[in-house]
Amino acid sequence: MKKTSLTIGILLCSLIAFQHMLPYKKVSPEQINIAVQKSLHRLEYSSHDFLANAGGCHSCHGQALGSIAFFMAHEKGFTVSKPEWQEAIDSMSNSIHRNRSTYIECTDPVALAIGRGYDLWALSINQVKPNKDIHLLVRDLMTRQSLNGSWASPSSRPPMEGSTYTATALASFGIQAYAPPVWKDKVKISIDKARNWLEMQTPYTNEEKIFQLLGLLWTGGNPETIKKQAQALISVQRPDGGWSQLPTLESDAYATGQSLYALHATGALSIQNPIYEKAVSFLLASQKKDGSWLVKTRSFAAVPFVDSGFPHGDHQYISAAGTGWATIALTQTVSR
Repeated sequence: MKKTSLTIGILLCSLIAFQHMLPYKKVSPEQINIAVQKSLHRLEYSSHDFLANAGGCHSCHGQALGSIAFFMAHEKGFTVSKPEWQEAIDSMSNSIHRNRSTYIECTDPVALAIGRGYDLWALSINQVKPNKDIHLLVRDLMTRQSLNGSWASPSSRPPMEGSTYTATALASFGIQAYAPPVWKDKVKISIDKARNWLEMQTPYTNEEKIFQLLGLLWTGGNPETIKKQAQALISVQRPDGGWSQLPTLESDAYATGQSLYALHATGALSIQNPIYEKAVSFLLASQKKDGSWLVKTRSFAAVPFVDSGFPHGDHQYISAAGTGWATIALTQTVSR
């Protein structure tokens, strides 16, 4: 039995090594620059159109991920339309302000941890300073933590709103980014519990793997655990260079972009690594002429549909998110 297990292990390692040795078409910095600028224009237009048509609502896929992509691209010297960028930031800040009474009374929607978690991550990346509204939100988030250290994700809209891992990682980030210094003892207890929960989990979907990695990074997780889980994520890169949301699905920009972001953020993968380069080649090969990436939806409609002007019809929300993640991943490769 031991000999058989060893043989299988060697074969699996050989297959993984062979997969990463498969040829791929390297892309030039100019090709990446063109791809990013095209995707930025697409994200800018759809962010504005969604806000114009949604009656005051804002979204994780459009404004949160969009504003993160805008900030990172701007830092690398790309031209970003400031009105749409600022509009996205304002939409999150204004929404937090409008709903402040729900944070005081703890009557906020059940999807708070992910929806507001994305907001706080985006606002922090965009260097928005804390205020009383944000402090109320953070206090409410802390009260919503489960006894086991996680935050619940009752929404059934995968991949973005279907994972306890995502909720836990984002809530942990937001609390640390915006909690007042006088709450440091309570914050430490909360973050310690979140980290312990994350370290004990065995992720299955790509979304779970990504936000376990990011959550451990943000909560100061064990470096060996982070390294082990990062290698596990690297090992499931597809022969085409991409990653898939589920083992039964094809590679797409959403799973690939977020994988590159998480692996780079944790230090597991440099932008010069052939694994990263192969994924970049996949992203450029799968980008549409209009600057977007098509990612097929796998969630049931839970909110009224709002046409954001983004391509791909019923698939436009997750395609916008995938385009945001792909843009972020490509932007990381650009030297300022």
